[in-house]
Amino acid sequence: QDGEGFRENSRFESTQFNVKGNFFLSNKTKLGFQFNSTNSPLAEDPGGQNFENYKNTPSKARDRNVLFESGERINHVKSAMNISYENGNFLFNSYSFISNRTFNAKLPFNFGGIVNLNRNYYGHGSYFTKNNQRNNMRFTTQIGYDIANQSDKRKRYKNNEGVKGEKTLGQIESFESFGIYFIENISFGRFKLNGGIRWDNNLLKVDDNFISNGDDSGKIKLSAWSNEIGLSYRVLEKSYLFVNSSKSYETPTLSELSANPFGQGGFNDLLNVQKAKNFDFGLKFKSEFTSFSVIGFIVNTENDLVPYELKDFPGRTFYQNAGKTLRKGIEIDFNHRLNKNFSTTVVYNYTNFKYGEYISDDLNLEGNYLPGIPTRFGNFELRYNNSKNISVTYSRNYRGDLYANDTNTEKISSFWRDDINFSIPLKIGKNNFDFFLGCNNIFDKLYSDNIRINAFGNRYYEAAPGRIFFTGVKILI
Repeated sequence: QDGEGFRENSRFESTQFNVKGNFFLSNKTKLGFQFNSTNSPLAEDPGGQNFENYKNTPSKARDRNVLFESGERINHVKSAMNISYENGNFLFNSYSFISNRTFNAKLPFNFGGIVNLNRNYYGHGSYFTKNNQRNNMRFTTQIGYDIANQSDKRKRYKNNEGVKGEKTLGQIESFESFGIYFIENISFGRFKLNGGIRWDNNLLKVDDNFISNGDDSGKIKLSAWSNEIGLSYRVLEKSYLFVNSSKSYETPTLSELSANPFGQGGFNDLLNVQKAKNFDFGLKFKSEFTSFSVIGFIVNTENDLVPYELKDFPGRTFYQNAGKTLRKGIEIDFNHRLNKNFSTTVVYNYTNFKYGEYISDDLNLEGNYLPGIPTRFGNFELRYNNSKNISVTYSRNYRGDLYANDTNTEKISSFWRDDINFSIPLKIGKNNFDFFLGCNNIFDKLYSDNIRINAFGNRYYEAAPGRIFFTGVKILI
C-alpha cells in the first residue's frame, strides 16, 4: 500500500506478507504454521485538531506535527506453529510463537520526542480436552497453561524539529507471565453448565540503563485468580437462552507503564491493575433462513485505565486509573436471507458506560460518560449474489453521539456513512481473477474517525477521508 493520505503530513507506505498452512502427519495429527511480516517505512501523523479547524480545514495538519516531522516506522515479523492430536474423545493442542518488532517514532515535542523501540515477544501454551459420557450427562474437561515473555528495549531522544538530539531515556522493560486454567462443561437434557478458573502470575520489570538522572529500575509482581460460570437452556434445536458471570483482571501494558508523566524513566508507579466483574445474558436463535442474537451485559470495573495528554508533551498519551465504572448495554445482531439472491444483516448496539467513582484534578466526575464510546452504533447491510458469483454489497453505518473528554464538555455528533462495493469473477485462460470496485462514504460526509481522548488544547478531532473510489484485482491460485 502506498498513499498520500487525506490530510497533510499523512503519507503512508506498507508491505504485508502472510502465509499459513497445515500438514496432516497422520489422520489424527495435524501440524500448522503461519508467518506474518509487516514493513511500514513511512506513516506520517497529521495530529489532532480543535473543532474550528476540523470544520473549516479538515485536511490540514497541525503545525507542530509538521515542524517536528511527526510519524513512525514499523517492521514486524512473527512466526508460529501448533500441533494437534485428536483420538476419539481426546484432543491435545500445543502452540509456540516468536515475534520481533522495531518501532521508530517522532512526536511533536522536544524532550523525549524521538522513540526507538525493539520488542522481542515469544510464548508457548498447551491444553488437552477430554469428553466423557455418563448416563444422560456429557462432560467436557479442559486443562491448559500459557507462558509468555516480552522484552522492550526503549530509548528516547530529543526531537530537534525532526533531527535526533541527545538521549533522554534508555531502559529495558520486560513482562513475564504464566497462567494455568481449568474448564468444565456439563450437558444434561436441554441444559448446559459451564465453569472455569484460572490463575496468573506476572512479573513486570524495568532496568534503567540511563542513570545520569538517577536509577529508576524497579519491578512489579502481580498474581490473581479469575473465574467464570454460566448456564444455557436449549429452547429449540439451534436456539438457546444463556446467562454468564465472571471475574477478570488486566495489567497495564509495558507501553502504558513506561509513559511516565513525571518526565523520568522507570514505570509509572501510580498505575494499578484493572479489575472487572462481568455479567451477560441473552438469546441466540438460528433457523434455515434467519439467525439473530440479543445480548445484554453489565460490567463493574475498578481502576479503569484512562488516557490523557499533558501540556509539556502534546501528542504523547499518558494513563491514570479511574476509581470505578459501571458499563451496561445491549447488542442485537440480525441476519436474514430474503431469497436465493438477497440477504441482509442488521447490527445495533446500545451502551451506557459511566464513571462510578473518579476524581481527576480535584473534579468529581461521578456519573459522567466514559469518553470515546458512542451510546449507540450499528450498521445495515444488503447483499446480492447471483449464480455467476457476481456480488454487490451496500452498507449503511451509524455512530451515535459521544464525548471526547472525561468532563463531558466536548460532545462529538453522530453521523451516517454509506458504502457500496462490487465483486465480479473473471477467468482468463486457466487463471481465475476477482475484479472488485467500490465507493466508501458515498455522500462525502465529514466525520472524525479517530478521537484523541482528553487531548491537550481541545485537539480531539482527526478528520476521516471524504468520498473514496477504489478498485483492484485478486488473483486466485
